[in-house]
Amino acid sequence: MSLPLAVNYRSEWSVEPLPIVARLLESVGIDASLFNWWPDVFAHLLSDVLLPPEAKLPANGVVWHYRLHDFMRWVNRTNWRSEWLKYKVTVGDVRMPPPDVPRSRRVP
Repeated sequence: MSLPLAVNYRSEWSVEPLPIVARLLESVGIDASLFNWWPDVFAHLLSDVLLPPEAKLPANGVVWHYRLHDFMRWVNRTNWRSEWLKYKVTVGDVRMPPPDVPRSRRVP
């Protein structure tokens, strides 16, 4: 059975934490109000007339969620492919650069 590449559901970031969860967060020193950023960002993006509609957050919070491992593999392959061209590196395996190749400026 293969897993879907992405699933569409309401993001946990679009929901205000339950009072008990907020108190638990506050008890360990985490500001629970930081978890309720979705409405502010949604409103800001909604008013941005230069941003295409498909790039804006939906009001209902339903977005695509990708499997982290697969997404990071794609990001790394994409970034390293462009970095290797810049440094004129030719190696068959695009997953990992050889140790003597300059590291990407995007990676600490």
